[in-house]
Amino acid sequence: MIESIRIYMMSRLQKNRDKMMNHRHRICPKILLKLEQNKDKVAECIATKSDQFHYQVEDIYLRLFSVDLKEKTCSCRRWDLTGIPCNHAIVAIWVKKDEPEMYVHECYTVEQYMKSYNPSILPIVSFEQWPKTGIESPLPPIYKTQPGRPTKLRKRGVDETTQKESDYRKLTLLKASRKGKKKSADHVED
Repeated sequence: MIESIRIYMMSRLQKNRDKMMNHRHRICPKILLKLEQNKDKVAECIATKSDQFHYQVEDIYLRLFSVDLKEKTCSCRRWDLTGIPCNHAIVAIWVKKDEPEMYVHECYTVEQYMKSYNPSILPIVSFEQWPKTGIESPLPPIYKTQPGRPTKLRKRGVDETTQKESDYRKLTLLKASRKGKKKSADHVED
C-alpha cells in the first residue's frame, strides 16, 4: 500500500509541475478564476480617490469601504484574509489604471508554486537489488496478552445463530401457537 502511495505521489507531483510549466500567466489558474469572479462584482461599486494609494469605495447598498493599495488592505477584510483583491480593491486598482493581477499576493504566483513542487520523489529499485548489509532481519514484536477475559467462541456473522438462540426461538413459537387456541370441554370443571 505504501509503495502504491509513493508511486501515486511521484506521478502527481510531476503532473502538477508539467501543468504549471505550460501556464502562461503569472498567477495560478484557480486564483485567476477567483479574481475573475471578483471582477464580475465590480459593476456594483464606485471608487473615489483620496490620494495615490487610498480610495473610498461605495457599493450598491450604500456601504463605504476603505482601500489601501500600498498596504494591500480593504476594510471588508477579504483581501487581507485571502491575498486576492476583493471587488472593492479591483475598482480602486482600475481607477489607478493598474492590473489587479499585480496586487495578488506572491504566494499565488506560478514561481512560488513551482518552488513548492520542486522537490521530487525519486524512483527506487526493488528490494532484491538492495545492497546486503549482513544485519539480521528484524523480528516481529513480542505478543502480549490483552487485559480482560479471553473470548471463547468465534464472533458469529449476522446471518448465523447459536444453538441457544435457535432453542429460544422454537420455545417462543410453541408459546405463541397456544395463545389463540380455546380450551377443550373435558378440561372444564362443573
